[in-house]
Amino acid sequence: MSYASKNVSHDDRSQDEQFASSKSSAGGSSTAASDSTPSSSETTTTTATATATTTNNTNSTNSTTHTPTNHPIVDDIWSHLVNESSENSSTASSPGGGDDSTTKRLSEGSKETYLLFVGSKGCGKSTLINQFLNPNKKDKPKPTVAMEYTFGRRSSGVSGKDIAHIWELGGGKKLSDLVSVPLDPQRLSSFVGVIVLDLSVPSSVLQTALWWVELIRTRVRDSLEKLRLTRPGQRTAEQILQKSRARLPSTHKDASDVDVCPIPLVLLANKYDLFANEDPAKRRVLMSALRFVAHTCGASLYCTSSKEKSLSAYYRSMMNSA
Repeated sequence: MSYASKNVSHDDRSQDEQFASSKSSAGGSSTAASDSTPSSSETTTTTATATATTTNNTNSTNSTTHTPTNHPIVDDIWSHLVNESSENSSTASSPGGGDDSTTKRLSEGSKETYLLFVGSKGCGKSTLINQFLNPNKKDKPKPTVAMEYTFGRRSSGVSGKDIAHIWELGGGKKLSDLVSVPLDPQRLSSFVGVIVLDLSVPSSVLQTALWWVELIRTRVRDSLEKLRLTRPGQRTAEQILQKSRARLPSTHKDASDVDVCPIPLVLLANKYDLFANEDPAKRRVLMSALRFVAHTCGASLYCTSSKEKSLSAYYRSMMNSA
């Protein structure tokens, strides 16, 4: 299976700058649970401003933040770029944009998943994304300036394609308002939040996990409220909540104490190779606390490390099944 990837970088320069730079390169980009290697891929990087204005004939969605502080409205230019990159998939076909037979043929066996990677600065988000899309690429990724978009695509079934749309938020908490860009109500039913934790700094891990879990919860609640404004959206919102409740059956002994997040959450405790050198008692306490946090919000917890092959293979397997 081969993946093509496309990156979009987001920064806070002036409104008049639409696209500051464009760069294309070629490289391998594929992974599967069987650890198959890719044959080829294409990567394109584009930098755009956080307050980019809408150009003629371009559809963009204004996103609001979860905090009461006034911030510039962010035009969702990523949605437009996602549609361009996914023009061969069923969801990229706008009403009247193609014949029904073509849309039906492209949608058979296809699956689209949206993932958002968040965490503190330097916790290893870019490395983990590259490890999933380019497992054989050993180059150290450049720091993420603000927000970047990429996607992985592979064949599924006879004519379908699985597409993983991946956003990475750089800069840590100071740019957390940009979470509203990918966490759009229309993507909510297929969205997965990934919180990366830096085990090389154990003292900040628990606070970081709690902060990001609450932020994502808040943004998801806002998106559900927007969905409920229309009758079709009400049905979608109820389906999302039903799926979340199914992840923890009502018969579970902790059902009354667990507030399952409406979207799947994954906690990635990264750089475990460095954490392994800590005192065993401290490791047990921290990991127990992280398991408790994950359990109370219905999240999954995984330890990862780019230096340990077994953990890397398990991580890629988990990502392929997301």
